[in-house]
Amino acid sequence: MTTDFDPGYGPGPVPGSYDPVRVHDVTPRRRYRTVFQTIVLTPAEPAQPILPQSDDRHCAWIQALDNDIVLTGTLGQAQAPGNAAGPSAASINANAQANAPGAGQVITSAFLPAGTYTVAWAVGLGGTTGGPEVNNFQMFLGATPVLISMNGSSSGSIYSQPAVTIVVPAGGATLSIQAIALSTPASIYRAQFAAVPLGPAGSGPFPSGTLIPKANTAPYPVQESGVVYAGATNAAVNSRVAVTAVYLTGDG
Repeated sequence: MTTDFDPGYGPGPVPGSYDPVRVHDVTPRRRYRTVFQTIVLTPAEPAQPILPQSDDRHCAWIQALDNDIVLTGTLGQAQAPGNAAGPSAASINANAQANAPGAGQVITSAFLPAGTYTVAWAVGLGGTTGGPEVNNFQMFLGATPVLISMNGSSSGSIYSQPAVTIVVPAGGATLSIQAIALSTPASIYRAQFAAVPLGPAGSGPFPSGTLIPKANTAPYPVQESGVVYAGATNAAVNSRVAVTAVYLTGDG
């Protein structure tokens, strides 16, 4: 069957089928290579580079397999004595409660010497509670606000908070958890934290050090292109570090 139509130059038959037109995609495609490594931090070498400097590194992931490690941007930071002390032994802890605290009242606090810390913290409530208790805790380093809590108002509940890394300046400072606004009468506010020293601050992509817990189910992502070092928190035993890096090899 044919049909007459006007293609612009007069009537003519339309064939029932057409040959396919070949199309060649000339868009450049980026090419990558993936490198998998397992690096062992040993008692003889508890601090080592685990990623080289590379402007072609697209991304990388780090996983501590045996023991906690600390990622840093310099070898000196990876060798810091605070790393090898281990999180549990080196942590500075505080735990206290206050009855119906007023606005700005300190619930718990501790003095931290100069250095860099990862702080795990939690807040809790007791007694008679209500709406004023929702998100009514705040962490301070000296007079500087750090984080506001995320919590409900249920009496008898404990609310774990996201860990945070802080840098304590020279001379040290007091880390505290305070009530933000006036609380409900007869309420009880509870707060606790554990501050784990990661060694002194320095320069580089990890100026404060990053603590990577062992067997973390989600590998830690690294976007920096500079050299990355790992330091063992337990220098008496071997610590394996799994490294996956993706590099751009060119367009084609």
